[in-house]
Amino acid sequence: MKIIQTLTFFCFVILTPVIQAETWNVATDRNFPPYVISEGGNVHGIHVDIVEAVMRKMGVDFNLTGYPWARVVAVTDSAGVDFSFPWVGKPERFEKYLMVGPIHTGRTVFAVRSDDNELVFESLEDLKGKKIGTVRGYAYEDRFDQADFFIRDDKASDNTSNIKKLLAGRVDLIIGDENVLSEEAKILGVRDQIKFLPKAVKVAQRYVAFPKDLTEKADRFQKALDAIVVDGSYDAILARYR
Repeated sequence: MKIIQTLTFFCFVILTPVIQAETWNVATDRNFPPYVISEGGNVHGIHVDIVEAVMRKMGVDFNLTGYPWARVVAVTDSAGVDFSFPWVGKPERFEKYLMVGPIHTGRTVFAVRSDDNELVFESLEDLKGKKIGTVRGYAYEDRFDQADFFIRDDKASDNTSNIKKLLAGRVDLIIGDENVLSEEAKILGVRDQIKFLPKAVKVAQRYVAFPKDLTEKADRFQKALDAIVVDGSYDAILARYR
């Protein structure tokens, strides 16, 4: 009897597959505070914390890598990651990717130097002939992205570079998420040197983007995102940053 029990146990061990933890590869903008903040090798922020909560709800581990935004786009296009974030929702992106969310909403605004009391924005036509700093690869608002009556300077790889360009007088104004530009200016110690024009260009919803062939993973993420909204985890994350 003992021999039979031993053989039975041995066969069970040999035939039982080893279950490994599921791990996804994820890319994000490397410098997008307060949504993505890199400090001392640790990454956190509103969007990072939301993604972590969703992945925890699914019971899935993930490797998060920060890149310049143009690289985030490239690795998503090549399916080098399972998903990336944060993407502003635009029709062409919904056609190209599986856009899941929204994970957050923010205001897209113009910023000028604090001593600029002349520039007024009520419509895009007010910006004729102006030089506007943008971040390479970013999408802002459809009419703005397509307009050809102002000069678009898209050489900056991130918002920090754009703020420095504005303060150096190399552009007349810059465009970006209000919270991001404010936080970046605080980090640079120049928050008092920029101001925001009152009217928003757009209230932008941001999403995570999956390659088109990852439908099952995208569906799981959306269900888990919906779940953390219902159970209060989502609002608790936002409250930590207020």
